[in-house]
Amino acid sequence: MNALISLAFLFVGLFMIPTANAEIMNVLIEKEIDDDHIIIRTAKGDQLLLEKWTMKFSPLLFEGKTFPADVSSLWVEIYIEGKGKIKWSVEKHLGTAELSPTRNHNEKVSGVYPGVGSNHWIQKVSEGGKIIVLEDGSVWEVSPIDVIYSAIWIPTYNIVVIEDAGPHPYKLINTDDGESVNAKYLGQ
Repeated sequence: MNALISLAFLFVGLFMIPTANAEIMNVLIEKEIDDDHIIIRTAKGDQLLLEKWTMKFSPLLFEGKTFPADVSSLWVEIYIEGKGKIKWSVEKHLGTAELSPTRNHNEKVSGVYPGVGSNHWIQKVSEGGKIIVLEDGSVWEVSPIDVIYSAIWIPTYNIVVIEDAGPHPYKLINTDDGESVNAKYLGQ
């Protein structure tokens, strides 16, 4: 009987664990401490010490580079193009930097697409991957260098849109396979 009561409490406890809402943003890998620990800076200025959850490849040699990531208060999933994603636990919040209101040419430019950071899915891929239409009717032109990836994407793949820099000022992240492409928003 005690085992049944313990099992019931365990079951209830699992569903009462608070979930952390994640947000898609760019992160900078500031320091690679070792194979399992890194320090990142989020787009909001938070500096975090992370410990790797998965047994995937090491991010070594990525220090000083920026990647899209799914960030919550408990964990971070970093999407590394062509390599997939790595999940990390947040071990410690090291502080928050005051972000400067001035912008340089490498920073992202606020776009006109209202669905940035939200979860979407592909409705249609056309012109050999050059044009992608999402479920909200938004139309995207993929950077010519990235068409090799988007050409094999299929409807129903899950996509997150984040702002980026350059002539294609958005990044479409395929969260099903970890690939991403630079794209230009063409409207709806």
